[in-house]
Amino acid sequence: MLAESGAKTVGLKERIAYGLGGTASNFTFSLVSLYLMYFYTDVVGIPTAAISVILFTMRIWDGINDPLMGIVIDKTKSKWGKCRPYFLWFAIPYGVAVVLLFSSAGTSVTGKIIWAFATYFLYDIIYTAINLPTAAVLPRMTENSHERTVLNSYRMFLAILGTMAVTLLTMNLVNRLGRGDPARGFLFTAGLIGTVSVVLWLFTFSSVKERVVIENKAKPRLKDSLKAITSNRPWWILLVINMVTWIGMTMQQSTAVYFFRYNLQQPSLAPIFMAVSAFCSLLGITLAPVFTRLLGKKKTYIAANLTSIFGLIVIAFGGSYSVPLMFTGALFGYMGSGAGTPLIYSLLADTVEYGEWKSGIRAEGLVFSAASFGVKVGMGLGNAIAALLLTYGNYIANAVQTESSLRMIRLSYLYVPIVCMLCVTALLLFYKLEEALYDKIRKELIERRGVIQTTGMPVAD
Repeated sequence: MLAESGAKTVGLKERIAYGLGGTASNFTFSLVSLYLMYFYTDVVGIPTAAISVILFTMRIWDGINDPLMGIVIDKTKSKWGKCRPYFLWFAIPYGVAVVLLFSSAGTSVTGKIIWAFATYFLYDIIYTAINLPTAAVLPRMTENSHERTVLNSYRMFLAILGTMAVTLLTMNLVNRLGRGDPARGFLFTAGLIGTVSVVLWLFTFSSVKERVVIENKAKPRLKDSLKAITSNRPWWILLVINMVTWIGMTMQQSTAVYFFRYNLQQPSLAPIFMAVSAFCSLLGITLAPVFTRLLGKKKTYIAANLTSIFGLIVIAFGGSYSVPLMFTGALFGYMGSGAGTPLIYSLLADTVEYGEWKSGIRAEGLVFSAASFGVKVGMGLGNAIAALLLTYGNYIANAVQTESSLRMIRLSYLYVPIVCMLCVTALLLFYKLEEALYDKIRKELIERRGVIQTTGMPVAD
């Protein structure tokens, strides 16, 4: 690998602080992924068809919201840098938004639908405003490609710990804090999670530094930045990969409670299985940097996907009839997905230099809007498709389900995610920005810049 100029290894405290931003993000992300649709259907009483419309509408909004936020980041100037200030400015609004999301207003179905749409809209804006800078700050922390993988491994490792906490504690907290009232329980639980998230975001703000400061000599116009993005082929491939990944992942997460409650009739097994799955993901995240040194990012990502597919197949064809087989499938399935998770962000960081090399325009915010856009569109489509399948199967909340309903739950939880992983693996074959080309690009960029404008000192606090 090409030696980095001015890009030292990031310290342990800063790695942890960056990772805790992922924890704060995943606290609410996991709460929304795992429990929001259940909260809407079985607690608030909103029809699944209405939920599908809400989620689909929000994804159309994300087509505007995420790229817009990316442009805002690229134009941001502050004494804290381009990305860090958003951790400070939106920490408290972030905590408030998640509380409102898990609240309910009005007694009529129409009133509940309007409130759900309004609070989801608010949450989505604030989530983008604080989460997109978390990804976009990465290429400003270091230009070392392997260090980026390490940083993302910290982020994903600590994010999965957040997921484990949510899966293990949420329903217990809902029952304890709600005292028999699940609506009250979800509201108080969201308040607790939101408060902890605010503290973590503020710690991330105080500890993460922006060292790589490479400004465009001439400020590019918006149309120039958009034109540069359209010619960034690796970026487009990763955008689609991210979206397809999250369609499958979200469909599985959002129907997990239904699958264990109605298909397996073992609802108490759900939080245990999801916590074990999260632990297996941690193993994969821990191994990712090791394998990227040996195989490179692309080959490691492909191997991780194939491992995940194998695990999901074991769950699909054996796990429904055998608990040991289900947990065996989880070991492979979630270890594979865990290993692949940090790689998408590390690969996206590399496309920043690719875009600069190809067009002369460096746009971290707009590039990383792909990460947020892909996650949220995939998440929204996954939830919407799952809700539509439940509607098609004639799902009735808190009732004995028909064979048609059980089939749709199984389709959402197992088979669609397998198809999505196969599509991701196929798409990776077309990704050509591998280590050799990246090193060539970095060398040429250094020559173009003359003296690289990076500094070992952070932007002034």
